[in-house]
Amino acid sequence: PKTLLLTGSRDMLTPDNLIFAQKARAAGVEIEVVHEQGMFHVWPLIDMPEARRARDSIVAFLTSETETYHAKAGELALQRTDRGVTAHNLATPLRS
Repeated sequence: PKTLLLTGSRDMLTPDNLIFAQKARAAGVEIEVVHEQGMFHVWPLIDMPEARRARDSIVAFLTSETETYHAKAGELALQRTDRGVTAHNLATPLRS
């Protein structure tokens, strides 16, 4: 799945985070990396401007993914309806 990774230049896990991001990309995963200069582990949880920016990134990412999910679910429902599947039995798998 599409992934959001937040890391900071003073986070002791940053080297591993960046290796993870590189491997994820190599495996075909769409990954967005937010690397904040001077930030430490769990900085998004602290009340400061950098944390607000990080939380805004998280909200934007989740909103985008939720909208994408709902759009895809709607397309699937329409495809199934076009094939004679009614709304009340959309959970039933289609047979070829």
